[in-house]
Amino acid sequence: MRSFCANCGAPVEEGAAFCGSCGAPVQNAVEPMQPAIPVEPPVAPVESQPSAPVESAAPAQAPVYPVYQQPVYVQPVSPLKGSNGVGVASFVMSMVSLVATIAVIAIISSIMDSVSSFYFSFSELQTLCTSGIVLAILALLVSIVGLILGIVGVARRNVKKGLALTGLIINGVELLADFVVIAMIAAIINELF
Repeated sequence: MRSFCANCGAPVEEGAAFCGSCGAPVQNAVEPMQPAIPVEPPVAPVESQPSAPVESAAPAQAPVYPVYQQPVYVQPVSPLKGSNGVGVASFVMSMVSLVATIAVIAIISSIMDSVSSFYFSFSELQTLCTSGIVLAILALLVSIVGLILGIVGVARRNVKKGLALTGLIINGVELLADFVVIAMIAAIINELF
């Protein structure tokens, strides 16, 4: 008797190791099942039927075929591969720029206090202004590099982006603050000298 593939239902030749249609192993082959045909007793004409109810035969069961399940393919998800070194560098540079900007603001504050109270000599004011402008330009450059590293860190795939995004935001704000601080120092230098 001929058997059929359990995977695709195609007929499989006897002695074959694999299905010729789908390539599935033949040990999964199944013998075809003959559907059960219900046999009902002949119905006699109404006049000749007995008055007592006659029980009918049990209901026929449907043929049982093997269940085919579609294979499930799961797209592999690559986990995040640790920390983002570029993002960490961006965050560190944002902190360095923040400290430098705060130092420049402290220098500006001390210059403004000394102008009104004549606390520093003229050469000390020149030194404070020079150090303030150098520190502000350094903070500006660090902010620009940190901003670029933050953009690169956010654009990278399969890495954590928290520090890169934080560094990007802080460096962007610091860049604007550095321009304001440099403009303030330039105005003070222009007014004093």
